[in-house]
Amino acid sequence: MSSIGANEVTVSALTKPISKIKSVYVLVPLVYLLGNALSLVIPSASNLAIILLATLYPILRKAGMSALTTGAVIATSATIVPTPLGSDNVAIAEELAKHASFAGLTVTDYVFKYHALISIPTQLVIAIVHYFWQKRMDKKAALQNQAGDDHEHVDAGKVEEITEDKLFKTVYATLPIFPIILLLGNYAVQLTTGKSIDISVEIATLVSFVLAIVCELIRHKGNKSVLEKTETFFKGMGGAVPIVALLVAASVLLRA
Repeated sequence: MSSIGANEVTVSALTKPISKIKSVYVLVPLVYLLGNALSLVIPSASNLAIILLATLYPILRKAGMSALTTGAVIATSATIVPTPLGSDNVAIAEELAKHASFAGLTVTDYVFKYHALISIPTQLVIAIVHYFWQKRMDKKAALQNQAGDDHEHVDAGKVEEITEDKLFKTVYATLPIFPIILLLGNYAVQLTTGKSIDISVEIATLVSFVLAIVCELIRHKGNKSVLEKTETFFKGMGGAVPIVALLVAASVLLRA
């Protein structure tokens, strides 16, 4: 998305309204709650973090939020969300169903009748605490930076102007967040029709990748250089291998 300029269009489109907010800390609880809402359809903490880092991180940094505050909000988004898709909730519901007092308990019943009663109020409290805690820690970090003459650079308000037409802006601003749109749409279909459509984060990412290639081919009138740019996608996957290795190692240790 960075290679084809889509990230810049998304940042340009979303930063301007966000930059009008006087205090960037107002965004802290809002982004935290937004991340928790996305956890309903993206229960994997690592997958959610990757998507939020690719979409929200550059926008929040442009708006003036510090790197540590942005990272803290994203890191805590997938914590105690009441979602039937969460493997931990599925495991607990199955374990409880073994006892006579919870016979026939489904994961949906467990999540909405028990889990949500505690987790939703807790999330609201965490959102409020986030606001004050991140504000306090940024002030503390600023004082330490002043003492060491080391100021964190935040590129706030310097948004690159996109001169392309409205169709380009609309389509390319949507591409980076299309996986989220696809997953939310899938979740909405399941809620309204009851039909289960198996769309994982990986499938949503690949669909978005193919869509981006098609858009680029149309934009550049079938120029072969478009296919050469796709190499950046696979290089990015290669760069993520050490992270994947750490996640697999951590999973093995936890199960051991």
